[in-house]
Amino acid sequence: MKYFTVKGIHGDFEISKVAFGTGSEIKNLSRGERFELFDYYYEMGGNVLDTAPGYCGGTSEKDIGAWMKERGNRDKIRISTKACHAFAGEPSRLTLKDMLEDLNLSLSQLDTDYIDLFWIHNDDPEKSVEEIIDAVNEVVATGKVNAVGCSNWTIDRIAAANKYAKENGKVGFFANQSQWSLAVPNPDYAVAYNAIVMDEKSYNWYLNNDVAVFAFSSVAQGFFSIVEKGGVEALSERSRGFWLSDDNLVRLEHVKDFMKKNNVSAAGAALGYITNNRLPGVAITSATGKEILKETLTAADTTMTADEADALHTV
Repeated sequence: MKYFTVKGIHGDFEISKVAFGTGSEIKNLSRGERFELFDYYYEMGGNVLDTAPGYCGGTSEKDIGAWMKERGNRDKIRISTKACHAFAGEPSRLTLKDMLEDLNLSLSQLDTDYIDLFWIHNDDPEKSVEEIIDAVNEVVATGKVNAVGCSNWTIDRIAAANKYAKENGKVGFFANQSQWSLAVPNPDYAVAYNAIVMDEKSYNWYLNNDVAVFAFSSVAQGFFSIVEKGGVEALSERSRGFWLSDDNLVRLEHVKDFMKKNNVSAAGAALGYITNNRLPGVAITSATGKEILKETLTAADTTMTADEADALHTV
């Protein structure tokens, strides 16, 4: 397992470069089945459980809390949870009141007194970054969070928020949760998921501004693995709309070459692109069974140079 260091508010800490997502993919699993997956992820060196107050109707956080208590490993686990989520068409929830309500709900459901990675989910461009950062720092003053990130924010808004924070001696965002993968999605993906998608301009900005990226859809919903094994016709109609492009087919050829030279799977190349990148990144993945999780974590251990990662992406 690969790791990188987060410069925390209350001290630096190591996080694994693969986070286990505890949202919709595991919603139909029992508590016992979830515990089995958490156990295996932890045994393989993973230490980041990514959740939110509403994931799986609140059972995600409750099960994580129960698992940590039963295993006695809270000090070894880095909890990544979110606040301020609002669905499309709803008013934004970016006030201090909203942040504290969500934080306290998470603390209660997780049965813990602190959050390692606290994310401000969704942005509202109509609200000033100064107001948001001021509220974030009121949350920081409670002593209950150790690092603050944002989720699905544009680089322009992150830049403005962090500039204000730096100039005023306040805590800014250390990372953003964004869509990032070796395969670049077609525009329909961003619309369907209301997602901010990595592009070349954003990549260079993150690289030059010491902001990490937590990548969701980090293996492009299995695009390379599916097409490498079964061809384009093996893709669902939805996946074709999201991921099938001439550029991604060129990247697939790069993946095949890397697979042959290094005896790894297509998933290994895709996840290795994130975990070995010159841009610090965490791949958010999930699984409904131990064997699938084993394949994912094994793939994530693929080693490549940053130059090889660049070459995989080049078209």
